[in-house]
Amino acid sequence: ARDATAIRAGESSPARRLAADEANATISVAVFLPFSNSEGQDYQGNDARNNGVVAAMAAQQFNQRNGSIVSEFATLPRSCDGLKLNATMWNTFMSPEDALSVFVGETMPRVDPDVIVGATFSSVSSPLSQLAGAYGVPTISYASTAPQLDTKDLFPNFMRTVPADTGMPFTGRCRADENDWRAVGIIAVDDTFGRGYAEILAEELDIFQSTETTTILIPLNNEAVVRDLLHLLRDKRIFFTIFGSVGQLEMTGRAAIDLNMTGPDFAWTHAWDLRSLVPSPDPATWKVSELIAHEFLRGSGSIGVSGFVPGPRLDALAADFARQDASDYAYFANTGGPQAAPRQAEIDGGLTDSYAGFVFDAVSTVGLGACEARRKRDLGLLTAMTAQKFEGVSGSVRFDPKTFSRPSDSALYELQNLVPIGGDWSRVEVNQTGVWTGTSADSSGWDDSRPFIFYDGTSTPPWDGVTRSCGAGTYLWDNECLACPAGTSQSSSMNVGSADSCIGCNETAYSASGAAECTSCPQNSFIPVAANAHDGIARCVCDKDYYATEWPLENACRSCPDNARCQGGMTGPFPDEGYWLAPYPPRNHAETYRCRYNWICKGGKKPGTCQPLWMDAHGACVDYEGNVTLTPPKHWCERGWDHETPLCAGEMDGFWYLDTQAIECKSSGAMKDFLMVVGFAVILILFFSINDIIRPQYPVLDAVLTSYQDMGIITLYWFDWSEKLSSVFFIFRIALFDVDVYEPTCSLEWGFNEAFRMMLLLPILMAGVNACGYACK
Repeated sequence: ARDATAIRAGESSPARRLAADEANATISVAVFLPFSNSEGQDYQGNDARNNGVVAAMAAQQFNQRNGSIVSEFATLPRSCDGLKLNATMWNTFMSPEDALSVFVGETMPRVDPDVIVGATFSSVSSPLSQLAGAYGVPTISYASTAPQLDTKDLFPNFMRTVPADTGMPFTGRCRADENDWRAVGIIAVDDTFGRGYAEILAEELDIFQSTETTTILIPLNNEAVVRDLLHLLRDKRIFFTIFGSVGQLEMTGRAAIDLNMTGPDFAWTHAWDLRSLVPSPDPATWKVSELIAHEFLRGSGSIGVSGFVPGPRLDALAADFARQDASDYAYFANTGGPQAAPRQAEIDGGLTDSYAGFVFDAVSTVGLGACEARRKRDLGLLTAMTAQKFEGVSGSVRFDPKTFSRPSDSALYELQNLVPIGGDWSRVEVNQTGVWTGTSADSSGWDDSRPFIFYDGTSTPPWDGVTRSCGAGTYLWDNECLACPAGTSQSSSMNVGSADSCIGCNETAYSASGAAECTSCPQNSFIPVAANAHDGIARCVCDKDYYATEWPLENACRSCPDNARCQGGMTGPFPDEGYWLAPYPPRNHAETYRCRYNWICKGGKKPGTCQPLWMDAHGACVDYEGNVTLTPPKHWCERGWDHETPLCAGEMDGFWYLDTQAIECKSSGAMKDFLMVVGFAVILILFFSINDIIRPQYPVLDAVLTSYQDMGIITLYWFDWSEKLSSVFFIFRIALFDVDVYEPTCSLEWGFNEAFRMMLLLPILMAGVNACGYACK
């Protein structure tokens, strides 16, 4: 049966060629429909029976040349006079094996058609078209959408009035696009139809912004396995299902309910005609249980190609169908079995399966193709059928010359939605919420006629669990928003970047973790490279030529005072030569003071102070370049002079002073005290000698003394005296009888009070000395 030569006989077999000289040719059309399953259960029977009536109506209108729906019927050429269609109904039993048995006559009278219209399921059409092709019988399906059927090497005699699944996944992709869904679970029946549809849908979804898809294939009839497989998709919230039967949908729905995979956080979209499952608000008409309708299908959608294109042709078909009498089609049972016989109640209920439009157009294609094959002697029936173009119930019918399938852009895709009636979910109905009439990449998408209602009764799509973007101060990583590290910032409120989107703060700014913007350091401060972090204000230090009065910095760094230098960082200012400033870390404005003797105020070469809190925290100080070694402030004054005393004017232990000269105490104990007394006595003797001996005896020297005293006064001026010159100033200070010229600090506590008392004692001492002199004389 699979011999290639035999398959090709479909184009050349005389039995399948319609000669122009046949006066009254009748084309035998075998319509294969799923009236029941192999156990005789009436599965999808009402749709199948109604579709059988539609097929018979199409044949009747062709035979009557009635152009009320297909206008070409009324304008057939005279060469087609006498050409008729004879449509018979056959049950596929929803099984490939059973359908093949029917075709070869094992279970029913042998089928010997000129053409097969069917089957419904791709899993049935695949082997049926191959077997029929071996007998030279072309097959035209109204519902089989598996993409594999487009492969002409395997299915050369197959064509269809319904587009392949290559079109429907594109519409599913656009639905995901409109709702911004990027994580999708695909649940498909494990057969030719399900595998092909799922593969293409996954490819289409992956095209859309790298949508993450996970596909599972479910068995036909094992609910326990379905539940286990569905559990693998627990991380998903958005699902597309591809089923071949209501039973598979019921099994999956029960498993989803048991696994709590339904509710307001989930969205289900089915490759199924929801209107055929829930044709009316009356549960008695439903093909699914009330549990499935209210919990699984609630707020769900279905995407499917529709054979019903609104317009006069559909209106005419619906009106004509409503006038049909079921008894006129009782003969369906002769070939299709008792389940094939139409029922008046079903006809009165109207057409609910939109595939009826494809059925009507499939039979119409057979009639028009047969007419053309009769006119053209060398044209086979299959070739003539694939060349047809006409306006049918399902739209503009035409066929791809390479695949023999209906092009996707010639069909109407429909988005259906199970919604509550009046907001009450206890009563539901199916609405058409949108249509799609093209599949080009630049199409605008679904033409929504009304808002889509989800499980929670709103039109807001559930979140798919994928974090699209992150707010300010965060970045996207592994579907989570993480805080930008300290020392960085990210200002976008819709950030899709990774950690690289967190921009490091510049050298004058810092930030805590999760910052939208970096915070600037106080004025005149920065964060050194050596800090290797920008995580807080504690990293900020002063620029060069500035100093800090606190740490951490809350206020701007202060400008370096005049006659001082500042190395920034946390170091304090240090004085220039000839100036003194307090040798403590400044807490407010630092000031320098000019010294009387520049050489005593040596100034600093390096910083000598540091903010104490910084030192406590870090153990080392920093300047604007980095770590720095401090030079103690005691070096700011000449040796022997106290740096803590303003202007370096204070004495230090271990020294005695002769005017501007600090002389280290060399001796110790009684000798030290003796030498101090001797020194003091020498000064007093000089005072008495000058005043009482030299001046009276040598009057000329009085002028010299006066000059020395003038010089002593001049030395007190704040001139820039050199160290060498100032070393002899004590001579002039002695001429002034200044007791401060000598400070015996090696043995005595000497200061202002002591010097003042000595000044008060000098007249008494002078009087005592003179009294002694007179007494001696």
